[in-house]
Amino acid sequence: MTATIHRLKVVITDCSAGLNISLMLLVAGIAIVGFLPAFEAVRTQDELSPPFAALSSEPSRVFGKDGAGHPLKPWVAITGTILATLLGVALTVGSACKAKADVEKHRRACAEIESLARSHAQELGVTVEKLARAEAVKSDFLSIMSHELRTPLNTIIGYTQLLLEEPPSSQLRREYLEAILSGGDALRGVIHEVLDFSSVDRGSINIQQEPVDIRQLVRKVLLAMRPPHLCERLVAEIDESLPARILTDENKLRQVILNLVANALKFAPTGQVTVRCGMEKDGQRLAVKVIDDGIGMAEAQIHRLFEPFLQTEPATRRRSSGVGLGLAICQRFIEAMGGSITAKSQPGKGTHISFWLPLRPAAVDESAGHEIGLTPDGLGSLRCLVVDDNQVNRKLMVTLLARLGMKPLSAGSGEECLAVFRQVRLDVIFMDLDMPEMDGFDTTLEIRRMETSRGISPVPVIALTADVLEGVRQRCAQTGMNGFLAKPIRAHELTAVLHSLPGNCQAGSGPLGS
Repeated sequence: MTATIHRLKVVITDCSAGLNISLMLLVAGIAIVGFLPAFEAVRTQDELSPPFAALSSEPSRVFGKDGAGHPLKPWVAITGTILATLLGVALTVGSACKAKADVEKHRRACAEIESLARSHAQELGVTVEKLARAEAVKSDFLSIMSHELRTPLNTIIGYTQLLLEEPPSSQLRREYLEAILSGGDALRGVIHEVLDFSSVDRGSINIQQEPVDIRQLVRKVLLAMRPPHLCERLVAEIDESLPARILTDENKLRQVILNLVANALKFAPTGQVTVRCGMEKDGQRLAVKVIDDGIGMAEAQIHRLFEPFLQTEPATRRRSSGVGLGLAICQRFIEAMGGSITAKSQPGKGTHISFWLPLRPAAVDESAGHEIGLTPDGLGSLRCLVVDDNQVNRKLMVTLLARLGMKPLSAGSGEECLAVFRQVRLDVIFMDLDMPEMDGFDTTLEIRRMETSRGISPVPVIALTADVLEGVRQRCAQTGMNGFLAKPIRAHELTAVLHSLPGNCQAGSGPLGS
């Protein structure tokens, strides 16, 4: 009986040991399932199965509480092997689930990337289309510029060659010279348009509100545009009810009217151009119309009339010149001044371009606005000084002034100008801006300082420059200059500037040494 009980204890102990081992394996399996990365599943099964399999083939012992060793029953090893196998299966299933989740995650990521790629492809397509349009505009611009520059250059160079071969008394000389002058005018117009638009396109439009006599302004513009053969073709109609002076930007308004008149003359080569100024019925807006009876244009062209670089159709382009910037500049100036501009036209019936600006009357300054009552034939009473470091330009200006009957002197630098100013009574000074050492700005400031210190009347100073950007004009005014002439200079423009000089220049400024 005692032996039977002892064997039963051994069996119980063996069972207890086997169960303990089984429980340990189960807990280890759960821990591994919980914490072992899924990609270790197969490797774990491969590593755990052989040891448990060995338990079933080799006798093993386990030690009980009494310290005695007992053989490990085969079923315990088999249980371990089964648990290892189940553990491997569990890990494999976990790995598969994780792999499926990863696949789904990657699928969503791929879908997002694909959607993003489609979006970028659409944006890229739009960008490519814009670049293609920009490239087309650039190509058109370069083509137009090449044509507009080479054509007058061909005229100038070609006729100059012919002129050099003609005898001095030849009747053809005048025709050749007129052709050269026309080519030079065309080149100047192209350069002015490009520079004006460059300034506008950078957004550098500064509006300077100042009192402006609209009647005088229109008259000056037409005078500048009116060489002898155009006298009867340019007409001004100004409403008498307009205020004597209005607040606006004189330079911008002058440029707009000048561009519109020049454009009208292109397309009305033999007709009449009228500038009509009036006031809207509500009295709140100034209305200006430039009307020509030229070739007109189709409705499709009207809608694009104020686009940069726009020219007429090829059939009519040969009649005009320019790079298509003048009207775009007009629109931007008008809008910057708070106004609007429109156009109406019919093929063969001419074109009407109208613009409106806020009408703000300005107080009348009785001491301002007086002008020299001179004609080109009556300028002989004025003594003038031409200041320019370029000898050719200086000689040209002196010749032009002498042809107008004036008495010109010349100086090649700012220092020479000041020396002449100290000794000679002058009525007007034509001042080049870009000179070495002492430029036109510094020279003018020194003249104004000397006038103030001696208490004499200021002599009018007119700027001469090839730099026509807006900032230069403003600096000239701030320096104390009274007028502005852009090179190259035409005789009728020179006359117009002289007519706009303040009346006190007739008295002149006495020499500082007197």
